[in-house]
Amino acid sequence: MLRNRIIGFVLAFAIAVTVNIERLSADVIQNASFEMPAVVDSFLVFAPGDAIGNGWILDPLSGSNALLLKSGGLGGPTTNDGGQYLLFGAAPDFGILRQDVILESSTPYRLTFELGDQPGGPSIGAGIKVDMLFNGVSILGGQRSFSVPQGSPFATKELLFNSGAVGSYRLHLTADGNSTSVDAFNLVVVPEPSALTLLSIATIAFSVTVRCRKRERC
Repeated sequence: MLRNRIIGFVLAFAIAVTVNIERLSADVIQNASFEMPAVVDSFLVFAPGDAIGNGWILDPLSGSNALLLKSGGLGGPTTNDGGQYLLFGAAPDFGILRQDVILESSTPYRLTFELGDQPGGPSIGAGIKVDMLFNGVSILGGQRSFSVPQGSPFATKELLFNSGAVGSYRLHLTADGNSTSVDAFNLVVVPEPSALTLLSIATIAFSVTVRCRKRERC
């Protein structure tokens, strides 16, 4: 029947729109909250060049080790997401953390993360410089700086940017000797208004289709 074909089309449209938006909104960062490897005792130590779970690398050029800590470990900040966080760039040396990610072409992205200060560090608080590289070149026009005052708990920071060509990008983080604590990284596509409109239409169409099936008439 024509009615059944229309219902089938509406259902397929709703599912396709929903799946596509969910695919684009998925976080592309691995081990985003530093839950791997699991800390059994007080902390785990990583030397320059070491991998930190999946995805993250403490760059060989780092001037100091990194510590993977439990929430509140060594008197540090309490995490808002998961039970572990990373401390790197401990004073007086700098630290470089990186991860390669695959991004869509010509797409707006939102990067968020938690930044906190580890007690016992310098009085200036904690700071980090964020960059996104493609073939070794910054697509941001240079590093973006973020900071929190001394003794600050985890606070959410945000960076908006647009990708260029589809391919592998490098998220590059530099902590300059400020006992920087980081956690809960999230890198997702910023939904365009047209995509949200399609999702709304699909949702309404799906609701109407369900009602029609229940009543056996439109």
